[in-house]
Amino acid sequence: MTPRREVVTSDGIRISYLVAGDGAPLVLIPGRLQSAEAWHRAGYFDGLTGQHRVIAVDLLGHGQSDVSLDRNAYSPESVVVQLLSVFERESVESAAVWGYSSGAEYAIGLARRRPDLVSRVVVGCLFLGDMPHTYRLLGPDHAAKVERVAGLLERGDWEAYFDSELCTVSAEDRSRAIAENDPRVVSAQLRSDLLRPRGFVLPSVPTLAYWGEGEWFHSDNAERAEALPIASGVVVGDSGAAFHQVASVLNIVRPFLEASVRV
Repeated sequence: MTPRREVVTSDGIRISYLVAGDGAPLVLIPGRLQSAEAWHRAGYFDGLTGQHRVIAVDLLGHGQSDVSLDRNAYSPESVVVQLLSVFERESVESAAVWGYSSGAEYAIGLARRRPDLVSRVVVGCLFLGDMPHTYRLLGPDHAAKVERVAGLLERGDWEAYFDSELCTVSAEDRSRAIAENDPRVVSAQLRSDLLRPRGFVLPSVPTLAYWGEGEWFHSDNAERAEALPIASGVVVGDSGAAFHQVASVLNIVRPFLEASVRV
């Protein structure tokens, strides 16, 4: 199914999104370097629109939405406002929300702030632990490393970003990321991360977490998921499998979403 492209203005910011299907609302939030179109191109719309009205959002700095070089513009509070503007435009009173990577952080943020609007949350490829604690384990120079990479990105040095320990991007995704993203925007997003504590905080709605077995946090996530009141699943494959192995991902996520539809 070919989605339609819509645009809504939120606090003066143009937010673009894709919509297709007529079922229960499902909001998709892409991660850093991704876009709504990436979810459509990968096949998620084809796999989901039979049961859902799928709404994939290009947040500020992503896809066809506006961009900003101000790191403060990427705060969780700003993102929630952007998502709420899409909810209002599409007359969504309640939806399942599915975020991937950094998009999963925003999905959790929305669910925690507006549980009245979010029926359940799917968290894709996100470390379920305490990122500030992890950064402390990485050493006192971690913030300096992030700042150094952000500075290199401002000058267009994508290789510094991909070669750093700050991101894990499969080789097949690198060329597309470079073609579709402004490195100065990614720099602002990295600096925004330094301004806030980051870590998994369980929302008050049913939650499913999944990730790829090739991710650095696979073992930690498996242990943490056992101790949390959440559903979980693992996608077989290298880094990036939790996005590109669409059939495997949908086999994990669909039953969780369908439980929501039947309620």
